[in-house]
Amino acid sequence: MIILIKFVLFAAVIAVLAVGYKHSKKMQEYDERQELLQNRAYRYAAHGMIFTSAAAVIWSEELMKVLNGELLALLVMLVGTVIYVSYAVLHDAYFPMNKNSGMASVGLFSVIAIIELIVVVKNMLSHTFSAENGGLHLLLLVAFVIILGVIFYKRHLDKEEADS
Repeated sequence: MIILIKFVLFAAVIAVLAVGYKHSKKMQEYDERQELLQNRAYRYAAHGMIFTSAAAVIWSEELMKVLNGELLALLVMLVGTVIYVSYAVLHDAYFPMNKNSGMASVGLFSVIAIIELIVVVKNMLSHTFSAENGGLHLLLLVAFVIILGVIFYKRHLDKEEADS
């Protein structure tokens, strides 16, 4: 039953993302440079996922002592996501940060990071932290903190460039 619920939620998220992507392509017009940089970001993310998967296979025995299979798969996906978002943000191939949608995304990332941090701290304080009980939240927390750090770093660079 739990697997069915997870599958339905996963399918719903994919459907929402697909519809949102189609709608965003109509609403946002990227110039050729941004599209080229987004394609490069996708390529780097794919290479990062391939290398992470290869490392996971090479060191699978050691990794399986710390992570389970689900967390290892999530780690591979998060590596690709963080690489893609970081490259796109740092090279201005993303949503404009001075627009409402950009700040809403930063707010959403911040809320998710805070929720994940609360769960990780709660598990650590109750001495129940393990790969099965908190590992997912720790991986998500690290990913969202890295993404937020890159976004704030880029905003800082843009502000310095505007001031000079």
